[in-house]
Amino acid sequence: MLLDGQGAELPRAATLKDKHVALYFSAHWCPPCQRFTPELAETYKAIKAARDDFELVFVSGDRNAAQFRVQGVLCRVQGVLCHHAVACGAV
Repeated sequence: MLLDGQGAELPRAATLKDKHVALYFSAHWCPPCQRFTPELAETYKAIKAARDDFELVFVSGDRNAAQFRVQGVLCRVQGVLCHHAVACGAV
């Protein structure tokens, strides 16, 4: 499932077509991720301001939906696309 910043599901193929895609694997319980995520968010904003053919997909490694919602704040605040592995049954 690919989600936009407001939590709405997006069609993956159409959303990512002709884009350079970076995947960011993270989880709210990961201390290094907690330190790195704000830096990545600033870098993402700078790249998006310079070019429209780039997307960052946040791939959640959280163990449940509640943990994902905590980390998902990055998606809502920065507009990063999210993939929630728990919701997809991948975890």
